[in-house]
Amino acid sequence: TAARTIRIRNVHITSDTDTNEFGVYIQQANKTVYIEECWIQGGDFSIAIIEDIDVFMFHNHVEVNARPLSGGAAIFTNDADAVIRMHGDTVDGVIYRNAGVITYKNNSGQYEVWQGAYDSVAATTIHNGMSIQDAITAAAAETPAPGTAIQVPGPIVYGYITYTVLIHPGLYDESVALAHYVNLKGVGPPGSVVVHQRNATVVGIDGNYTTEVQNITFRLTADDGGLDRIFWDRGNDATIKLRDIVFEAAVSGGSIINSYVTEWCN
Repeated sequence: TAARTIRIRNVHITSDTDTNEFGVYIQQANKTVYIEECWIQGGDFSIAIIEDIDVFMFHNHVEVNARPLSGGAAIFTNDADAVIRMHGDTVDGVIYRNAGVITYKNNSGQYEVWQGAYDSVAATTIHNGMSIQDAITAAAAETPAPGTAIQVPGPIVYGYITYTVLIHPGLYDESVALAHYVNLKGVGPPGSVVVHQRNATVVGIDGNYTTEVQNITFRLTADDGGLDRIFWDRGNDATIKLRDIVFEAAVSGGSIINSYVTEWCN
């Protein structure tokens, strides 16, 4: 069928506890869905998107009755082309990104990232939550663009448009590419936000970027003999300010840690 728009506004949805009931379940591809100022409670999944759908959410409350480790999730995507853009929503429950993109922008213009269900006993992620890279990509595409010069109070004083990605505690198994004037900040106690890669660069810098990274542990496990790095500025004139950063590496076979043109800040 032809693409169409679906709008859900000012709706209150409740479900029985620990059931397989869905709050909102959309299975039709090529749709654009707006969910605004709703209260949505699912028994198993509150909002489930399993097709190629663009979803825009504004100021909703979403919660789930099922316990996270039993498989329930407040937000769930299961299609590589599904995109959910959240704006100022509150979520009580796990965000489960099996495929696709989920981003969250709060009212102050910052992006936030949460990891999915985590088994603290086994120290493993049960299923993936949001992606740091998806948040960086979304912030870099903002209008006005990051790095745009603006006048600030004072005679002929200029600043620059800057976006920040707030990363909540969890183990994020992904490789991250930094962007110009898009800062990364771990939210939580030291060591609670970990970005990890095995046999791959953890953080790459591919341009003459200025950015700041704070309160994150970057971990590299390398045993393939390659030239994997935790921080890799690929020959560019970048300025990366590092605050409260921990580098952890278990490397062998010539793998190295290398970072260029960085500034350590107390």
